[in-house]
Amino acid sequence: RPTLGWLYVTPDNSNGYWFWDQGLGAWWWTKSDVFPHFYRSDTGWSYWNLDGNTRLSYDYTSKTWAGP
Repeated sequence: RPTLGWLYVTPDNSNGYWFWDQGLGAWWWTKSDVFPHFYRSDTGWSYWNLDGNTRLSYDYTSKTWAGP
């Protein structure tokens, strides 16, 4: 099962969290009632698919899947 790996985490003021993700080279935001959807600071809304062996995310803007 894939993991998100090591992330730098900082809380926000709406019960959510911003994560610095070295693998993505970007900040992303989510909270418990939004996850596995998340907002990337550089590309917009995405979705984590953590069901397979590789961490994949779907970018709603470009309509593409990407690995780590």
